[in-house]
Amino acid sequence: MQENKFTINKQYDLHKEDDVRAILEQGNAEEIERLRRHSSLSREQIERLRYYALLRQGVHQQMQQKLELRIKNNPQASQQEIEMGCYLENIEPHVRTTVMKMRNKGYNTYESGFFGVTGQKISTENRDFDNPQLFVDLVSELANQGIKLEIKKNVIFFECDGQLPLSEIEKTWLQIESYLPDLKKVPVCHLRKQQNYLEINNSIDK
Repeated sequence: MQENKFTINKQYDLHKEDDVRAILEQGNAEEIERLRRHSSLSREQIERLRYYALLRQGVHQQMQQKLELRIKNNPQASQQEIEMGCYLENIEPHVRTTVMKMRNKGYNTYESGFFGVTGQKISTENRDFDNPQLFVDLVSELANQGIKLEIKKNVIFFECDGQLPLSEIEKTWLQIESYLPDLKKVPVCHLRKQQNYLEINNSIDK
């Protein structure tokens, strides 16, 4: 058997992010250890990866339950949801308030929340962050908290050296949002999203 592949209930490729996440979420001690050795990680590092993988999994499981209730009890999308192209329940709860505040400032967001294995990300349709000087103080402030922040073009991304609880991740997002200038415009309502609003996602990406 090749070193980068092994079998649990199926064959996993350690070069693929989804497979690595599946191992972190479901793997036994032997499988986790093999992943650690393959990736040349310390035990502290693999535990950090596993922490965020399990945190993401738990968030998405709760979201799925709430989304199913929403679709069952109140499937009609609001105008705000039509413009976003998703139900509020589709937005991860720890970033939901930040997304709404950003949209109220004119940022046309289209993806948010967990990204990769350990990161957090919000993207916008436009190049809203072309002036990095606006965020120098924020980058330094978060670095002092052990959080690496990158803001460029249309992406805000951060990750932490430690294991942040959801409450601290939410707090970090709100801290970032407070630095964003008000664009004083209404986010564009994409025709494609308007046309397809009845087909709004009814499942969470697992």
